[in-house]
Amino acid sequence: MMGSPAYASPEQVEGQPLDRRADVYALGVILFEMMTGQLPFPGKSIPDFITAILRDPLPDLEALRPDAPVALVDLVYRMLEKDRNYRIRSVRLVGVELEAIMQGVEITRPLGAAQGITPLMPRETRRFATPVANLRARPKHNI
Repeated sequence: MMGSPAYASPEQVEGQPLDRRADVYALGVILFEMMTGQLPFPGKSIPDFITAILRDPLPDLEALRPDAPVALVDLVYRMLEKDRNYRIRSVRLVGVELEAIMQGVEITRPLGAAQGITPLMPRETRRFATPVANLRARPKHNI
């Protein structure tokens, strides 16, 4: 295993083949740590980290940071999905969502889109194209 065990994805600690979703997971750990000052799955040894990553539930980020935007909390949760099939598929899509959060706009997804599967992903044939989000201005409150 390469890298720090605190940032390893569940599939990495299980020795499965890795793809870009492992990087999304690691970035999710970094964002969680930046927001809370703590790791989502702490440990004192490599076996402790592995056990926590595979079995422990994600701490309640909303309780730890009630001042954080709901969209940001949701994004971090989707980045730290233990099942990579439900995790955001690329760091570029994370960037699109972070930019939308900073601009105060909401990214819309088609009805029926699977949780964590963002349909904004460019086709593999357009690998270096910048994904474009369907952004819709949204008021900051209901007043």
